[in-house]
Amino acid sequence: DGLLRQYLLNSTRYDKHVRPGKSNRTVAPGPADDVTVQLNVQNLRSVDEIGMTFTVDGYLRVVWNDHRLQWVDSSIGHSMIFRDTTDQWTPSVYFERISEIILGAKDDFGESIQWSSNGDMWWSRQIQATISCKMNYGRLPFDVQACVLLLGIYDELASGVRIQWIDSNEALGNNWRESIKPTNVFQVSKIIANDLVTQFPSGNYSYAKACIHFERISINMQTDVIFTCVIVVLAYLGLWIDRASAPARVSLSLLCFVIQFANMNSVTSRLPPSRTYPWSTCFAFVGLAFNILCFCEYVVVNYGVQMLAQVQSKKKAEEERVRAAAALEMKRREKLARRVAREAAAKRQQEQEPPGRMELKPSASRMPRRVPAAAIERLTSRDSDGGVARSTRASSIAHAAAAVVAVGGRARRLVGGVAARVADEGRVAARGLDD
Repeated sequence: DGLLRQYLLNSTRYDKHVRPGKSNRTVAPGPADDVTVQLNVQNLRSVDEIGMTFTVDGYLRVVWNDHRLQWVDSSIGHSMIFRDTTDQWTPSVYFERISEIILGAKDDFGESIQWSSNGDMWWSRQIQATISCKMNYGRLPFDVQACVLLLGIYDELASGVRIQWIDSNEALGNNWRESIKPTNVFQVSKIIANDLVTQFPSGNYSYAKACIHFERISINMQTDVIFTCVIVVLAYLGLWIDRASAPARVSLSLLCFVIQFANMNSVTSRLPPSRTYPWSTCFAFVGLAFNILCFCEYVVVNYGVQMLAQVQSKKKAEEERVRAAAALEMKRREKLARRVAREAAAKRQQEQEPPGRMELKPSASRMPRRVPAAAIERLTSRDSDGGVARSTRASSIAHAAAAVVAVGGRARRLVGGVAARVADEGRVAARGLDD
C-alpha cells in the first residue's frame, strides 16, 4: 500500500494543488468536480439561548472522485485506508456562521481517508462544531428555532466544484432521529436539506444547506407561565379580604408584586438582549401590572372609605344639631302654648263672672286723662245757686266718664256694660245741671 501510494502521489504525475477535473487541462477549466458531504451528528451537545449557538459532535464525511488515483491491480485490493491527506488534493469544505470548530483528534487518530480502486475518495473526520443561529423568542415558551447549517467550498466556484448532500434525507446521519438525543431544553423535530448556488460579486458558489428545527421541550418556561397565573389569582383573591384588614391586604399585595417581579427577571435573564419582548415576558409583565393595579385599588378604596367616614361623621353631627334645634323649638312652642292656654282660661273665667262684681282697674301704662279745668269751671258756673253737693257729684261723674273713655280696648271689652251705665248717669247729671 505504501509503495502504491508513493507511486500514485509522485509529483511528476500528480499535482495536489489542482483539482481532478482540471488536471489534464492546460487552458480550459474542465468539468466540474462533484463533492458530496454528510454531517453524521452523534450528539447534540447544547443549545445556548443567550449566545444563540448550538454545538454538535459527530463525523464530517466528504466523498469525491479523483481519477488520478485509480489502479487496476486486483492483487493489491480494491481499497486502502490512510490517515494522512497532506500529499493529495482535498476539497476545502468549510462551515458558514461557525463560532468554533474542532476537526480530528489531538493524537491525529480522529481522521482517515479511504481510497477505492476506481478513484473514489471517502474522507472522514471527527468534528465538534459550535454554529451560530439567529433565534427568535417571540413565541417563547412555545417557540421552535430554525437554525441553518451551511457547508460550502471556499476556494472554488460552482463551475469548478459542486457540493451537495449525500442524501437529503440523511444529511445529518442515516438515522438522525435516534442518534441525535434531545437536550434538557430542545429536541430536533425536523431537518430540511437542499443544495443551492449563491451569487457573490466574485462569482457563484455552491452550498449544501440544512435547516434544523429545534423544538422546546423544557417545562421550565411553561411552569413560569403557570406560576404567573397563580400569583395573579392570589392578588385577585386579596380583593375579597375585608377592607378593614389593612395589614393582611397590604402584605399580600406587596408579596405578590415582589414574587411576580422576581419571576419576570428570571425569565428575562435566561434570554439574550432583544428589540422585541418574548411572549412569556409580556405575559409576566401583564401579571405584574395586574398586581400593581390590585395594590392601587386597595389604596383607592381605603382612601374612599376614609372620605366616606368623614362625610358620614359630618352628616351625623349636622343631624344631631338639627335634632337639638328641633327639641328647643318644640319646648318653646310648648311653653307658648301653655301661656296661651292660661290666658284663654283666665279670659273665659273673667267672661263668666257677673258684671257687677267686676272691678275697674286702669292699666298702669295708660293713666286716665284729666278733665280740662275749663269744663269743670263751666259746669260749676252754671249752678247759680252754688249747690256744693250737686257740683261735687257732677264733677266726680265727669272724671269717672273720662277715665272710662281712656281705658284701652281690652278694658273696654271687659267692662263695656259698666262704662255705658256710668256714662248715662253722667249725661243725666249734666242735663240736670243745665236745667
